[in-house]
Amino acid sequence: MASTANTTKKNLGKVRKNVLENVDTMNDNLITTADQFIDGALATGAKWQKLIGKAIKNSKPLLTKQINIVFDGVETFQTQLVDGNKRIKKLTGFDSIEAANKVEDVVKENTDKIFSLVQTTAQKAEKTIKKAESTVKSTADSAQKTAKKVESKAKTTAKKAKKTVRKSVKKAS
Repeated sequence: MASTANTTKKNLGKVRKNVLENVDTMNDNLITTADQFIDGALATGAKWQKLIGKAIKNSKPLLTKQINIVFDGVETFQTQLVDGNKRIKKLTGFDSIEAANKVEDVVKENTDKIFSLVQTTAQKAEKTIKKAESTVKSTADSAQKTAKKVESKAKTTAKKAKKTVRKSVKKAS
């Protein structure tokens, strides 16, 4: 009978050791996974933030170039009209300078409208970026809280498992 008790005690000791190792491994895996999740979320958020920032910064010079092209075209057109004004007046009786001024006014008016639309779009994009930043931060905070909860639960489970193993060992002895 004594040999059966010793064998059971040895078996329980092995089981206890296995349970403790498994609980520690599970705890480490949970913490590692939570950390990787948080790091991944932060890295992805940073990449999106950089991409949107570049898009906004790069659109401004392009808009400036387009506006300059439009005004250069209008100036060239106006110059051609002024240079050929005498001939056009002789042929048609039409004052091209007056027409060029009207065209320039219409172009300026439409350019101002386009510029204001671009500004409002840029402002909306900045608001979207700020919302994305806050979403990424809140997701990261939430993930950290979840990781802490998981870690706490894992520790509690480990303690409970240790108690259960101790009770089992005491009962077997």
